[in-house]
Amino acid sequence: MKKIKLSIATLLISSASYGQCSGKLCKENVLLSHCKQQNVITQLDSMIFYLKLDIKDDLVDENVGEYYLQSLKDIKFVLRNQTILIEEE
Repeated sequence: MKKIKLSIATLLISSASYGQCSGKLCKENVLLSHCKQQNVITQLDSMIFYLKLDIKDDLVDENVGEYYLQSLKDIKFVLRNQTILIEEE
C-alpha cells in the first residue's frame, strides 16, 4: 500500500510541475513527456489491475482500495487530457 501512495504522490508532483515551463525548452520537454506517456499509462493500468486483485482477495480494505482506485483513475484521466491539450497547441 505504501508503494501505491508513493506512486500517486510522484505522479501528482510531476504533473503539478509539468505545466510551469514556458518557451522552446518547454516544447522539447513536452515531446519527451509525450514519448513516455504510454509507459506511464501502462503502469497505471497494471497498478489498477493488481489493486483490484488485492481488494478481491481481501488483502486491502474495500473502502480504502476503492479510494486508491479512484485516485489512480483520476491521475490517468488527467494524464490523457493533458496530453490532448498539448497536442492541440
